[in-house]
Amino acid sequence: MRQTLAILVLVLLSGCVTNSLNERYGSGQIQLSHALESKFAEYLEGNPLAFAVTPDGFTSYSYYFCPEAKCEVSDYGWRAIHDCEKNSKGQACYIYAVKHSIVWQGVRGNQETVKWEDLPAIETIPTAQRAVPLDGRNLSTIRKYNDLMRQSSRRHGALSVSSDNKLFYAFYAYKNPEQSKKLSAHDSIWFCQRATKRECSLFALDRTTILTGSSIDTLLNNSNTTATSATSTHSNGLKDVRSLAVVWEGNPSPLAGTIDLKTGEIVIARPNDASCYRVDENRKDRTWKVECSDGTSAEGIYKGFGEGKGSQGVGIDQDGRSVTFTVGPRIQ
Repeated sequence: MRQTLAILVLVLLSGCVTNSLNERYGSGQIQLSHALESKFAEYLEGNPLAFAVTPDGFTSYSYYFCPEAKCEVSDYGWRAIHDCEKNSKGQACYIYAVKHSIVWQGVRGNQETVKWEDLPAIETIPTAQRAVPLDGRNLSTIRKYNDLMRQSSRRHGALSVSSDNKLFYAFYAYKNPEQSKKLSAHDSIWFCQRATKRECSLFALDRTTILTGSSIDTLLNNSNTTATSATSTHSNGLKDVRSLAVVWEGNPSPLAGTIDLKTGEIVIARPNDASCYRVDENRKDRTWKVECSDGTSAEGIYKGFGEGKGSQGVGIDQDGRSVTFTVGPRIQ
């Protein structure tokens, strides 16, 4: 009797685990970056069990093959979710595929499974044919990219520019440097096109610009000279830096940082080390819009508390997730 009861309990618990894993199947729109498409292709070639990914399609992933003759999908599915969330920078991970089948609700047709080796050569990607204005947003993006590239000699990256002159970047540090170079080039274009819905072209590979062959450091030094000149001419308040608290659905809450109300530069801890910038503010209609270098964006409305007293805003991002923020008062 006790043995029968124990077997019944095990069966019930097994059913609960399976059901709970089903609840972690992903849903909604998702598009995998080229890097994750390549990893998904590798996953399908083995004896696949479960593939987990962040909803943005690029920040983190994990997958498991079956190492034995028979494996429990639920066990390895939860392992994949757990491992994925170790590097997800606060995002929840969800199951994208079980064995050879995509279970993410909302994926239509056959998801591309192109290996990095089969992507077109970097030389076939269109390159920028004109200079890019280094306004506040672009300058912030280039500085962030340059700092990240300096942090590891194994990193290879690329900057891309949209037809309306907005810069985006991607970088990787795989063991094979050619893999890192090719995927960063293709994914920088992918981030750019995803964010702007415009034609994009390569602006720089690693830390060298393509149009002039000059280094990113030279580009930044020239921009600093221009900025210094502007400061001497307009010394009466080029910056108005305020504290910023953001609650962005799918990210750790809250995101603490700063915003410069003069330049629009935003410093918060976003996934993939993305930099963000306020690209539009209509004080009459009380509307705002923010774009980030990883292709994400958000927009909405805000209300002010009075001159120099801060503001609060609400809105949604490009995937319909809620975004709220509070800007602190001016520092006297």
